[in-house]
Amino acid sequence: KCTQCNKDFGQLADLTRHIKSAHENEFVCPTCNKALASKHRLKEHIESVHEGIRHKCDFCDATFSIKWNMNKHIKKAHKK
Repeated sequence: KCTQCNKDFGQLADLTRHIKSAHENEFVCPTCNKALASKHRLKEHIESVHEGIRHKCDFCDATFSIKWNMNKHIKKAHKK
């Protein structure tokens, strides 16, 4: 449980990410000041929102701002 806002989390890692992003603002976008839960999420945010980077599916015309979402799409939509 977060001691600052009383929000409950099932795992300590989730609580830690919440505290860093919601209360400590450890990972803050230098362009728009959005706080994110990790360095990785900050990188994804900058690439997709401020740099317009998209990841295109090799099997169809779908594009994704986050590579993980593209990989998930490929496994679900194009698994053989």
